[in-house]
Amino acid sequence: MTLRRHPLSLAHHEITTHIYECWNPLKDVMILQKNRISKCCSLALDLPKMPRRSLALRLSKAGSGTKMQIVKILKSTNIRLGNAELGTDYYLPDFIAGIRERYRFFEYPTKASDISGDGPVKFQIGRFDNTNINKLDLYSAAISIEAEAPTEQLDDIIEDLFVWAQSNFPMKFIESDTVSRLYSSSVEFSDENMFKLTDALQGATDYISECLSVDGISAAYALNTIALVADPKLSTPLQPARFLIERRANTNFEDNIFFSEAPLATEKHISILKSLSGLL
Repeated sequence: MTLRRHPLSLAHHEITTHIYECWNPLKDVMILQKNRISKCCSLALDLPKMPRRSLALRLSKAGSGTKMQIVKILKSTNIRLGNAELGTDYYLPDFIAGIRERYRFFEYPTKASDISGDGPVKFQIGRFDNTNINKLDLYSAAISIEAEAPTEQLDDIIEDLFVWAQSNFPMKFIESDTVSRLYSSSVEFSDENMFKLTDALQGATDYISECLSVDGISAAYALNTIALVADPKLSTPLQPARFLIERRANTNFEDNIFFSEAPLATEKHISILKSLSGLL
């Protein structure tokens, strides 16, 4: 007898492989020091290495004709790792004032205690071009930026910061030659083909409903959440965040509104969601 894998398990395998190949770190990757960027530990790695073409093609074909639509970019976080070389004329208060003015931050360091210790130099509520910035944190060996915008726009802001800073101050930012970028993406989307029940799951939901009806309870069950979590034993040097799809809280099931988060750049995150339409 030939055993065949269930379509749902095949979809899980494809998405797990895709996420892994998007961020699989090099063996000689540096170990981040705790006092450098302690808040990064829940984010995953995203290296320049792209997924295999064969895998990307399979995902593309699987999601052809999808009706999935992005409703809103909820939050993205970009972190750039490296070190800043500072010249002898570098003066931190001038640098802080320059960042506040260029990116129009409403909250920024104003006293010595705001920039002392091992924590980051923090800026909040800013704007660059048409992008509102939630926060910008400057660490000794990293830059972190968060906004309700695609990660690609946040990359543009970081690149602008590098060019502007190196043109106006005696400093140079050198990215890590191993792991240099971390991403986190969360979106809201609609998809009438997402979470279609397989025969096995439909049978289970019907049985649960029948059992409850005996006790006078009327209920109709549906698939609500799918989460993929990285195996801690195989995750180095950081434990990457989960990949999650779940029904949006406080919405009707028939509206087919979903929330998703991923340890990937927004473009890759959305491409996976489109590919999974009709498979989950």
